[in-house]
Amino acid sequence: MLITALAITLWLAGRIFLGDEYLPIRWANFAAPWILAATIALSLFALLKRQYLPLALLICAVFQVLITASTTILPKDNPTRLAKHASSNISVVSFNVGHFNHQYDEISRLIGKNQADIIFLQEVSKPRELVVKLSANDLTTSYNVHTNQTTGLVLLSRFKIETANRLPGVLTRYKVTHPSGRISLWNIHVPRSIWSTSEQYKVITNLLNDMKRHPGPKIIAGDFNLTPYNDAFHQISISAENYRTTAIPTFTYPTPTRLAGVIGPWVQIDHIIVTNHFQIGERKRLGSYAGSDHYPISAQLEFRGNAYTGLGKGDGNGAGEG
Repeated sequence: MLITALAITLWLAGRIFLGDEYLPIRWANFAAPWILAATIALSLFALLKRQYLPLALLICAVFQVLITASTTILPKDNPTRLAKHASSNISVVSFNVGHFNHQYDEISRLIGKNQADIIFLQEVSKPRELVVKLSANDLTTSYNVHTNQTTGLVLLSRFKIETANRLPGVLTRYKVTHPSGRISLWNIHVPRSIWSTSEQYKVITNLLNDMKRHPGPKIIAGDFNLTPYNDAFHQISISAENYRTTAIPTFTYPTPTRLAGVIGPWVQIDHIIVTNHFQIGERKRLGSYAGSDHYPISAQLEFRGNAYTGLGKGDGNGAGEG
Protein backbone atom coordinates (compact mmCIF):
# COMPACT_ATOMS: atom_id res chain seq x y z
CA MET A 1 0.00 0.00 0.00
CA LEU A 2 2.86 2.37 0.80
CA ILE A 3 4.41 1.68 -2.60
CA THR A 4 1.05 2.43 -4.26
CA ALA A 5 0.70 5.65 -2.29
CA LEU A 6 4.24 6.70 -3.24
CA ALA A 7 3.68 5.89 -6.93
CA ILE A 8 0.43 7.88 -7.06
CA THR A 9 2.04 10.81 -5.25
CA LEU A 10 4.97 10.86 -7.67
CA TRP A 11 2.62 10.71 -10.65
CA LEU A 12 0.42 13.56 -9.41
CA ALA A 13 3.46 15.69 -8.52
CA GLY A 14 5.00 15.01 -11.91
CA ARG A 15 1.73 15.84 -13.63
CA ILE A 16 1.55 19.20 -11.86
CA PHE A 17 5.20 20.26 -12.25
CA LEU A 18 6.44 18.45 -15.37
CA GLY A 19 3.39 17.86 -17.57
CA ASP A 20 2.74 15.53 -20.48
CA GLU A 21 6.11 15.98 -22.16
CA TYR A 22 7.58 13.24 -19.97
CA LEU A 23 6.72 9.80 -21.26
CA PRO A 24 5.95 7.98 -17.96
CA ILE A 25 3.65 10.81 -16.82
CA ARG A 26 1.85 10.96 -20.17
CA TRP A 27 1.25 7.22 -20.13
CA ALA A 28 0.04 7.43 -16.53
CA ASN A 29 -2.36 10.21 -17.53
CA PHE A 30 -3.62 8.00 -20.32
CA ALA A 31 -4.18 5.12 -17.90
CA ALA A 32 -5.62 7.26 -15.09
CA PRO A 33 -9.04 5.53 -14.99
CA TRP A 34 -7.35 2.18 -14.54
CA ILE A 35 -5.06 3.56 -11.84
CA LEU A 36 -8.18 4.63 -10.00
CA ALA A 37 -9.71 1.19 -10.49
CA ALA A 38 -6.54 -0.37 -9.09
CA THR A 39 -6.72 1.78 -5.96
CA ILE A 40 -10.30 0.66 -5.43
CA ALA A 41 -9.22 -2.97 -5.78
CA LEU A 42 -6.42 -2.42 -3.29
CA SER A 43 -8.90 -0.86 -0.89
CA LEU A 44 -11.07 -3.97 -1.09
CA PHE A 45 -8.00 -6.05 -0.33
CA ALA A 46 -7.18 -3.76 2.60
CA LEU A 47 -10.74 -4.15 3.85
CA LEU A 48 -10.09 -7.87 4.19
CA LYS A 49 -6.77 -7.26 5.93
CA ARG A 50 -8.24 -4.54 8.16
CA GLN A 51 -4.94 -3.12 9.38
CA TYR A 52 -4.38 -1.41 6.02
CA LEU A 53 -7.90 0.00 5.74
CA PRO A 54 -7.33 3.62 6.94
CA LEU A 55 -4.37 4.08 4.60
CA ALA A 56 -6.23 2.55 1.65
CA LEU A 57 -9.28 4.74 2.16
CA LEU A 58 -7.07 7.81 2.47
CA ILE A 59 -5.26 6.98 -0.78
CA CYS A 60 -8.54 6.49 -2.65
CA ALA A 61 -10.12 9.65 -1.26
CA VAL A 62 -7.12 11.88 -2.04
CA PHE A 63 -6.65 10.35 -5.47
CA GLN A 64 -10.31 10.74 -6.38
CA VAL A 65 -10.40 14.39 -5.28
CA LEU A 66 -7.20 15.31 -7.10
CA ILE A 67 -8.02 13.54 -10.34
CA THR A 68 -11.54 15.01 -10.43
CA ALA A 69 -10.34 18.52 -9.62
CA SER A 70 -7.68 18.36 -12.32
CA THR A 71 -10.17 17.31 -15.00
CA THR A 72 -11.34 20.78 -15.88
CA ILE A 73 -13.64 20.01 -18.80
CA LEU A 74 -16.62 18.12 -17.42
CA PRO A 75 -20.32 17.90 -18.29
CA LYS A 76 -22.35 20.52 -16.45
CA ASP A 77 -25.84 19.26 -17.25
CA ASN A 78 -27.68 16.31 -15.81
CA PRO A 79 -27.69 13.42 -18.31
CA THR A 80 -31.46 13.40 -18.57
CA ARG A 81 -33.37 12.67 -21.73
CA LEU A 82 -34.35 15.90 -23.48
CA ALA A 83 -37.93 16.75 -24.34
CA LYS A 84 -38.70 16.07 -27.97
CA HIS A 85 -38.69 19.43 -29.74
CA ALA A 86 -37.75 18.56 -33.28
CA SER A 87 -36.72 22.09 -34.22
CA SER A 88 -34.15 22.51 -31.42
CA ASN A 89 -32.91 18.97 -30.68
CA ILE A 90 -29.76 17.63 -32.33
CA SER A 91 -28.49 14.08 -32.03
CA VAL A 92 -24.78 13.51 -32.67
CA VAL A 93 -22.68 10.39 -33.22
CA SER A 94 -18.88 10.18 -33.50
CA PHE A 95 -17.18 7.00 -34.69
CA ASN A 96 -13.62 6.11 -35.67
CA VAL A 97 -14.31 3.22 -38.03
CA GLY A 98 -10.63 2.22 -38.32
CA HIS A 99 -8.52 2.61 -41.46
CA PHE A 100 -8.06 -1.18 -41.61
CA ASN A 101 -11.80 -1.80 -41.24
CA HIS A 102 -13.66 -2.30 -44.51
CA GLN A 103 -16.82 -3.87 -43.08
CA TYR A 104 -18.88 -1.11 -44.65
CA ASP A 105 -22.03 -3.20 -44.67
CA GLU A 106 -21.80 -3.46 -40.88
CA ILE A 107 -20.94 0.23 -40.54
CA SER A 108 -23.89 1.14 -42.75
CA ARG A 109 -26.21 -0.99 -40.61
CA LEU A 110 -24.85 0.63 -37.45
CA ILE A 111 -25.57 4.07 -38.90
CA GLY A 112 -29.01 2.92 -39.98
CA LYS A 113 -29.84 1.85 -36.43
CA ASN A 114 -28.50 5.09 -34.96
CA GLN A 115 -29.64 7.72 -37.42
CA ALA A 116 -28.36 10.80 -35.65
CA ASP A 117 -28.78 14.26 -37.15
CA ILE A 118 -25.01 14.68 -37.47
CA ILE A 119 -22.55 11.79 -37.77
CA PHE A 120 -18.79 12.34 -37.59
CA LEU A 121 -16.66 9.50 -38.99
CA GLN A 122 -12.88 9.16 -38.84
CA GLU A 123 -10.33 6.83 -40.48
CA VAL A 124 -12.53 5.92 -43.43
CA SER A 125 -9.95 4.58 -45.89
CA LYS A 126 -12.46 4.06 -48.72
CA PRO A 127 -15.10 6.77 -48.33
CA ARG A 128 -16.62 6.22 -51.79
CA GLU A 129 -17.19 2.57 -51.01
CA LEU A 130 -18.87 3.52 -47.75
CA VAL A 131 -21.15 5.96 -49.54
CA VAL A 132 -22.16 3.20 -51.96
CA LYS A 133 -23.15 0.98 -49.01
CA LEU A 134 -25.05 3.86 -47.41
CA SER A 135 -26.87 4.45 -50.69
CA ALA A 136 -27.75 0.74 -50.92
CA ASN A 137 -29.42 1.08 -47.52
CA ASP A 138 -31.29 4.24 -48.62
CA LEU A 139 -29.35 6.38 -46.13
CA THR A 140 -27.90 8.90 -48.59
CA THR A 141 -31.43 10.22 -49.20
CA SER A 142 -31.57 11.14 -45.48
CA TYR A 143 -28.17 12.80 -45.30
CA ASN A 144 -25.99 15.36 -46.94
CA VAL A 145 -22.58 13.71 -47.23
CA HIS A 146 -19.06 15.13 -47.34
CA THR A 147 -16.03 12.86 -47.77
CA ASN A 148 -12.29 13.36 -48.05
CA GLN A 149 -10.07 10.55 -49.29
CA THR A 150 -6.87 12.16 -47.98
CA THR A 151 -7.96 12.72 -44.39
CA GLY A 152 -10.40 9.83 -44.10
CA LEU A 153 -12.92 12.18 -42.49
CA VAL A 154 -16.60 11.83 -43.42
CA LEU A 155 -19.58 13.91 -42.31
CA LEU A 156 -23.22 12.89 -42.61
CA SER A 157 -25.67 15.69 -41.86
CA ARG A 158 -29.46 15.98 -42.07
CA PHE A 159 -28.87 19.71 -42.40
CA LYS A 160 -27.46 21.38 -45.49
CA ILE A 161 -23.64 21.46 -45.54
CA GLU A 162 -22.80 24.99 -46.66
CA THR A 163 -19.01 24.73 -46.58
CA ALA A 164 -16.30 22.18 -45.81
CA ASN A 165 -12.75 23.42 -45.29
CA ARG A 166 -9.79 21.14 -44.67
CA LEU A 167 -7.39 22.54 -42.04
CA PRO A 168 -3.77 21.59 -41.23
CA GLY A 169 -3.67 18.13 -39.71
CA VAL A 170 -6.52 15.62 -39.93
CA LEU A 171 -9.09 18.30 -39.26
CA THR A 172 -12.05 19.65 -41.23
CA ARG A 173 -14.43 22.50 -40.45
CA TYR A 174 -18.00 22.46 -41.76
CA LYS A 175 -20.88 24.93 -41.68
CA VAL A 176 -24.36 23.46 -41.56
CA THR A 177 -27.75 25.18 -41.65
CA HIS A 178 -30.00 24.23 -38.74
CA PRO A 179 -33.53 25.68 -38.33
CA SER A 180 -32.26 27.58 -35.27
CA GLY A 181 -29.26 28.99 -37.14
CA ARG A 182 -25.89 28.12 -38.56
CA ILE A 183 -23.66 25.68 -36.66
CA SER A 184 -19.89 25.25 -37.04
CA LEU A 185 -18.61 21.67 -36.85
CA TRP A 186 -15.10 20.30 -36.56
CA ASN A 187 -14.28 16.67 -37.37
CA ILE A 188 -10.88 15.75 -35.91
CA HIS A 189 -8.44 12.89 -35.63
CA VAL A 190 -5.54 13.82 -33.37
CA PRO A 191 -2.35 11.80 -33.97
CA ARG A 192 -1.13 9.39 -31.32
CA SER A 193 1.61 10.54 -28.93
CA ILE A 194 3.54 7.42 -28.05
CA TRP A 195 6.87 9.27 -27.83
CA SER A 196 6.09 12.97 -28.36
CA THR A 197 3.18 15.37 -27.95
CA SER A 198 4.37 17.96 -30.48
CA GLU A 199 2.12 16.78 -33.31
CA GLN A 200 -0.87 16.58 -30.99
CA TYR A 201 -0.35 20.16 -29.84
CA LYS A 202 -0.10 21.33 -33.45
CA VAL A 203 -3.52 19.92 -34.30
CA ILE A 204 -5.12 21.13 -31.05
CA THR A 205 -3.64 24.61 -31.59
CA ASN A 206 -4.98 24.69 -35.16
CA LEU A 207 -8.39 23.69 -33.83
CA LEU A 208 -8.46 26.31 -31.07
CA ASN A 209 -7.25 29.11 -33.35
CA ASP A 210 -9.85 28.25 -35.97
CA MET A 211 -12.68 28.07 -33.43
CA LYS A 212 -11.89 31.62 -32.32
CA ARG A 213 -12.49 32.84 -35.88
CA HIS A 214 -15.96 31.31 -36.05
CA PRO A 215 -18.36 32.54 -33.36
CA GLY A 216 -21.72 30.97 -32.70
CA PRO A 217 -22.73 27.40 -31.81
CA LYS A 218 -19.98 24.82 -32.25
CA ILE A 219 -19.71 21.04 -32.11
CA ILE A 220 -16.30 19.34 -32.15
CA ALA A 221 -16.12 15.56 -32.37
CA GLY A 222 -13.69 12.82 -33.18
CA ASP A 223 -10.84 10.63 -32.07
CA PHE A 224 -8.63 12.84 -29.91
CA ASN A 225 -6.24 10.06 -28.86
CA LEU A 226 -6.35 11.88 -25.52
CA THR A 227 -8.07 11.10 -22.26
CA PRO A 228 -9.56 13.97 -20.21
CA TYR A 229 -6.42 13.72 -18.06
CA ASN A 230 -3.91 14.54 -20.80
CA ASP A 231 -2.51 18.07 -20.99
CA ALA A 232 -3.31 18.61 -24.66
CA PHE A 233 -6.98 17.91 -23.97
CA HIS A 234 -6.90 20.41 -21.10
CA GLN A 235 -5.89 23.13 -23.56
CA ILE A 236 -9.43 23.15 -24.90
CA SER A 237 -10.94 24.02 -21.53
CA ILE A 238 -8.11 26.43 -20.66
CA SER A 239 -8.48 28.33 -23.94
CA ALA A 240 -12.27 28.32 -24.04
CA GLU A 241 -14.12 28.39 -20.73
CA ASN A 242 -17.49 28.13 -22.42
CA TYR A 243 -16.85 24.67 -23.80
CA ARG A 244 -18.07 21.45 -22.30
CA THR A 245 -17.55 17.82 -23.16
CA THR A 246 -20.15 15.10 -23.35
CA ALA A 247 -17.70 12.86 -21.49
CA ILE A 248 -19.31 9.85 -19.91
CA PRO A 249 -17.83 7.42 -17.35
CA THR A 250 -17.15 4.74 -19.93
CA PHE A 251 -14.30 3.74 -22.20
CA THR A 252 -14.22 3.75 -26.00
CA TYR A 253 -10.96 1.98 -26.93
CA PRO A 254 -10.04 -0.77 -27.69
CA THR A 255 -12.80 -3.13 -28.79
CA PRO A 256 -12.29 -6.90 -29.10
CA THR A 257 -10.74 -6.40 -32.54
CA ARG A 258 -7.57 -5.58 -30.57
CA LEU A 259 -6.07 -8.20 -28.29
CA ALA A 260 -6.31 -5.92 -25.24
CA GLY A 261 -9.95 -5.24 -26.06
CA VAL A 262 -10.87 -8.85 -25.33
CA ILE A 263 -10.56 -7.93 -21.65
CA GLY A 264 -12.46 -4.68 -22.21
CA PRO A 265 -11.92 -1.14 -23.48
CA TRP A 266 -9.26 0.68 -21.46
CA VAL A 267 -9.59 4.40 -22.15
CA GLN A 268 -11.94 7.08 -23.41
CA ILE A 269 -10.24 8.90 -26.26
CA ASP A 270 -13.29 9.67 -28.40
CA HIS A 271 -15.11 12.85 -27.41
CA ILE A 272 -17.90 15.20 -28.43
CA ILE A 273 -17.37 18.80 -27.31
CA VAL A 274 -19.93 21.61 -27.61
CA THR A 275 -20.26 25.27 -26.72
CA ASN A 276 -22.65 26.39 -24.00
CA HIS A 277 -25.21 27.22 -26.67
CA PHE A 278 -26.33 23.64 -26.09
CA GLN A 279 -27.81 21.73 -23.22
CA ILE A 280 -26.37 18.22 -23.04
CA GLY A 281 -28.85 15.42 -22.59
CA GLU A 282 -28.34 11.68 -22.80
CA ARG A 283 -24.87 10.58 -23.84
CA LYS A 284 -23.69 7.01 -24.19
CA ARG A 285 -21.41 4.53 -25.88
CA LEU A 286 -23.15 2.54 -28.60
CA GLY A 287 -23.11 -1.22 -28.21
CA SER A 288 -21.90 -2.23 -31.69
CA TYR A 289 -18.43 -1.43 -33.04
CA ALA A 290 -18.91 -2.83 -36.59
CA GLY A 291 -15.38 -4.18 -36.94
CA SER A 292 -13.63 -1.08 -35.57
CA ASP A 293 -11.19 -0.87 -32.66
CA HIS A 294 -13.22 2.09 -31.31
CA TYR A 295 -16.76 2.17 -29.95
CA PRO A 296 -19.05 4.91 -31.34
CA ILE A 297 -20.36 7.52 -28.92
CA SER A 298 -23.55 9.57 -29.10
CA ALA A 299 -25.00 12.66 -27.46
CA GLN A 300 -28.36 14.38 -27.43
CA LEU A 301 -28.16 18.17 -27.60
CA GLU A 302 -30.73 20.92 -27.39
CA PHE A 303 -30.33 24.63 -28.03
CA ARG A 304 -30.59 26.78 -24.91
CA GLY A 305 -33.45 29.07 -25.92
CA ASN A 306 -32.48 31.25 -28.84
CA ALA A 307 -29.02 30.03 -29.81
CA TYR A 308 -27.97 33.48 -30.95
CA THR A 309 -29.17 35.59 -28.02
CA GLY A 310 -27.06 36.47 -25.00
CA LEU A 311 -24.70 33.52 -25.18
CA GLY A 312 -21.35 35.17 -25.67
CA LYS A 313 -19.79 38.19 -27.32
CA GLY A 314 -19.81 38.20 -31.06
CA ASP A 315 -22.31 35.39 -31.36
CA GLY A 316 -24.56 35.99 -34.32
CA ASN A 317 -26.13 34.23 -37.23
CA GLY A 318 -23.04 33.93 -39.38
CA ALA A 319 -21.41 37.04 -37.95
CA GLY A 320 -17.67 37.40 -38.07
CA GLU A 321 -16.92 34.38 -40.23
CA GLY A 322 -13.90 34.08 -42.37
